[in-house]
Amino acid sequence: FTVLNGAVWRPEPAYRLNWFKGENALGTWTLDIRDDLATNTGTLNSWSLEVCEAPAPSGSVVYSENFEANNGGFTSGGTANEWEYGTPATLAQTVTAPFTAPFIGCASGVNCWKTDLDNTYDISSNQELTSPNIDLTTSTGTIRLYWQQRYQMENASFDRIWVKVTEVGDPANTRMVWHGDQQTMSEVNGAGASLANLAQSAGWGRYDADISDFAGKLIQVTFHLESDASNNLGGWAVDEVSVTAVPPPGAPTVTTPTS
Repeated sequence: FTVLNGAVWRPEPAYRLNWFKGENALGTWTLDIRDDLATNTGTLNSWSLEVCEAPAPSGSVVYSENFEANNGGFTSGGTANEWEYGTPATLAQTVTAPFTAPFIGCASGVNCWKTDLDNTYDISSNQELTSPNIDLTTSTGTIRLYWQQRYQMENASFDRIWVKVTEVGDPANTRMVWHGDQQTMSEVNGAGASLANLAQSAGWGRYDADISDFAGKLIQVTFHLESDASNNLGGWAVDEVSVTAVPPPGAPTVTTPTS
């Protein structure tokens, strides 16, 4: 129909493709169409998937931590705090509510941080994981923060996660650089004839944010999770935190003198 030519259709909020952001796209992708109204018929003539590759991190590395040697000097605290350092090793996906997704391993290596390495995060929590000081006092130009993460959370109206950057010594100079906007990532996929239980989750994937406004500062990066009094899910895992800087055009190049 002419009225539908060129139309773009977005899935329901509980099935957003942005949960695949930053993940490895290699493999076989399958489109599953389900019609729960018996009187409707139709034919799918073709479908395709366009994968847009995120650019690789560029610039000089200002800070990098993969948590393999140790916990990177990160600290945690707060109410019902369960941030733990090590290897996530939860059991396989649960088959009864709340259909928790398994967290097994890290983005790379064997060590990372997660809200409880072998279970869900606690209810009624307000917990934070904070980096050591990251020195941007000599950094100029475009500065980007990168991190790998995986998460399975209840609806963002109830359980929230976000990443913020704060200037050391000036807590008023802080900015949220990413936040979860998910629907509940656990449900019975019971449309039509299917009664399969499907635990949703996002990651592992690489995320990034422009933090150029913190050039010349000492900063800390904080990963914040808060939850209500019910329905705690798989939680949040973080790995490979780094910062890069690309000096502005024409900036002087610092060289090491030789004798």
